[in-house]
Parts: sequence; C-alpha cells; structure tokens
Amino acid sequence: MGTFIITVNIVLLIVFVLFALNGAFLSFITLVNYRRKNTPLSVYSDDKLPKVTVQIAVYNEVYVIRRAIDSVCQLDYPRDKLEVQVVDDSTDETVNDINKCISYWQKQGIDIKMFHRTNRQEFKAGALREALAQAKGDFISVFDADFVPSKDFLRNHIHYFTDPNVGFVQSIWKHLNEHQSLLHRLQALYLDGYLGVEYFARYKLKCFFAFTGTAGTWRRKALEDSGNWQGDTLMECLDMSYIHLDGASYSS
Repeated sequence: MGTFIITVNIVLLIVFVLFALNGAFLSFITLVNYRRKNTPLSVYSDDKLPKVTVQIAVYNEVYVIRRAIDSVCQLDYPRDKLEVQVVDDSTDETVNDINKCISYWQKQGIDIKMFHRTNRQEFKAGALREALAQAKGDFISVFDADFVPSKDFLRNHIHYFTDPNVGFVQSIWKHLNEHQSLLHRLQALYLDGYLGVEYFARYKLKCFFAFTGTAGTWRRKALEDSGNWQGDTLMECLDMSYIHLDGASYSS
C-alpha cells in the first residue's frame, strides 16, 4: 500500500509540474509578443461591409436579457447590414421581456426576430443551428444573454475576415462586476489569464484554440462546411473548434 501511495503522489507531482511548465511557456510567449498586435490583411470600405447576423442564445435569462438585446441593437454597424436573432428556449417570463424588447427595436428600424423553441432538442447547439438556417448574414456573431458587447465589436472583428483562412475571431472578455467582491476578482483573474495568456499564446504559435461559445464571430461557410453545431456534447463550442472545424482558424 505504501508503494502505491508513493507512486500515485509521484505521478500527480509530474502532472502538476508539466502543467506549471506549460503555463510558464505560454506566459513567456505572451510576454515576448504582447506588443506585436495582429492587424487585418485589409479593411472593408463602409459600402462593402458584409451582412452580419448576431445570435443571442437565451434560456430563462429574465434579469439580463433586456441589457443584452439593447447592447446588440446599438452596435455601430450599418442597419441594412445587421440582423439580430434572439434564439430563445426559455420557459419563464423571459419570453415576455424578449417580445417587448423586439417590438421596441423593430420600431427603431432594427431587423430583429425571436426564434422560440419549446422542445430544447440538443439545447444551445440545436437552437443555434435551427436559427442559422434562417439567418441572412455571411458572418455570425454569437453571444450568451449575460454579455454586453461594446459598440465597436463588429467593426473590430469583421475586417479580419478579409483573410479567407480566418474561420472565427474570438474576443477577450471584460468584466462588468470585477470589483464587486473578492470572488469576482478571483474569477476575473482566472478568465483574464485563460483568454489573455493561453489564447494569445496559442494564436501566436499558430495552434488551435477553442471558441468560448460567446463573444466571437464566425464565417458562416466555416460553420456549415464543418457540419454545423452539434448537440452530442455539453461543449458544442469546443466540439466545433477542435473536432469539426477543418483548416486554419486564427483569432485576433
């Protein structure tokens, strides 16, 4: 028994050391390349901007859904090139709030619709896939209901797609309540390290990295050619990024 316990401890120690070395290596790559910002190959002129569909994935998000819809509808992007899909599987009063928001923004000239399901088949992946079939955009931005995109989100993303090898562009998250408590600060620190260090280093090393499931933009052709969203896993974003997406897909 003693030998077994020692062996297990040694194996765990090796795993932890390798994990720490990997983190140190990624941090070094990030530090060396931090000031070497990536820029698009070229920039679309305003009259050549492509059509973009923004999908907001919702499930019983009554406390945040108005904020999400309002922020998306105020994106700095030509209204004739912007479509908003509220992809909703809610079973509570969230549905009523969505309808009120949609009615308001439709009167402001926004092309916005709700796609409401009651079966929840394949959950978020199934909802996104069903709505995508009716989307008008050549590029698809995806947000969870608790995200608030900055007004320049689409303009910061769309020009990277002038490179035909770009499949998706992933944003680094910022935090609305980072200083609310110690727990919030620790969570923000973890996410900043994950997105700001690991993702950045993987990009610079030209390695695959995962779409986070939100705050990113996809080339629609990349989604469809790779089999579209699949609901056979709890992490449809990871599944799409590593398994189904064939070819280069580097982020900004």
